[in-house]
Amino acid sequence: MTKTAAVILMNLTTLALSISVLLSVSEGSQSDIKSMQIFVEQNSLPEFLEVIEENKWKAPFISSQWYVDNRAPDDKRAEMREAREFGSALVCRLEEWAPMMISAKSSEDIELISNMFLQLAEWLAVPKGYGNLFLAAKCQDIASSGIGRLLVDLNFPLARVEKLMKKFDVQWNTSSMCMEVLNQEVGAVLFTSNSKKEADIIEDMGRIWRTGSLLLNAQKVATEKKGKYSKKYKEKVKARAMNYRGGLFESSLIRSNLDFFDDDAFSNITISPTSSYINGKYHAKYTVGFRPTNINKLKALLIYRSKVGFFPKDTSMEGFQKLWRSYKTKETEYLYAPAWGTFRSIQEGTFLDRDSLFKLDEKRLKEAAN
Repeated sequence: MTKTAAVILMNLTTLALSISVLLSVSEGSQSDIKSMQIFVEQNSLPEFLEVIEENKWKAPFISSQWYVDNRAPDDKRAEMREAREFGSALVCRLEEWAPMMISAKSSEDIELISNMFLQLAEWLAVPKGYGNLFLAAKCQDIASSGIGRLLVDLNFPLARVEKLMKKFDVQWNTSSMCMEVLNQEVGAVLFTSNSKKEADIIEDMGRIWRTGSLLLNAQKVATEKKGKYSKKYKEKVKARAMNYRGGLFESSLIRSNLDFFDDDAFSNITISPTSSYINGKYHAKYTVGFRPTNINKLKALLIYRSKVGFFPKDTSMEGFQKLWRSYKTKETEYLYAPAWGTFRSIQEGTFLDRDSLFKLDEKRLKEAAN
């Protein structure tokens, strides 16, 4: 048994006591949500997963703070704030738990930890709230960094990697689900598409968002100029909106919900992206989808390994390309490039979840400045 696995098992042996203490504290005085928050702040990931199963806890619905303040029914706001406090606490813990994926040494430990994060992602995503899906995506992102290490380990069975990879294919990170969450947050069926194709839905959501943002900006200009701005400006706004999608400029539904398009700026993110998304207003992120980019990168490398069976001794891009010539098809002719890029990142130790990579970049910038 590896050291990491042994520590996890040792922690679990003390879990029954932790549960009994938690229940004695919370019984009759605190909701399940508050109990979850207390537990997650004080315990490890495997312990949290165990107590979820033990208590049959369901993930709380985590809306955005904007929804709580602007759309939520009065009688639901207290519970929603409680759920958001849990979400904020959990995102902090995920930041603290993520390094154990990086520090894990053996393939068995990496597989175990990857499965734990994927299990947590599945649990979090069930309510399909604004915060839920950001947190679930972060869990998937953390797991992807470990699965990448397993994928480049030719001694680790490919079938077990494929089993882990299948857990990324879930309904909650599709564009149609993003559209559902946006409508849920705005409180109206504002975002629609006549297509069922992922790319088309993303495009339609983007057009609606750009139109709303444009009209909101025009409204702000009108307020600043007290309604006195040129006819030429009005026509410019209308022309741009018509280019996005015919008819949207005249949409009364968009115009009656312009406050929804007033997002926080991505340039304002100074802490980890996921924490910013949870604690701020970043609905625009839903219009482009938030499936971790690492997943598509891993899929390219998975295809490469499954077709070739090994990696070239010459690990340059040219080496990957040369070996791929015997396996490529018309559709996969250039697959060697993303496969090589992913392989190199994993080997260099930079194939990380987005938040960890953000911190690494920040550290490098500070070092360069000094």
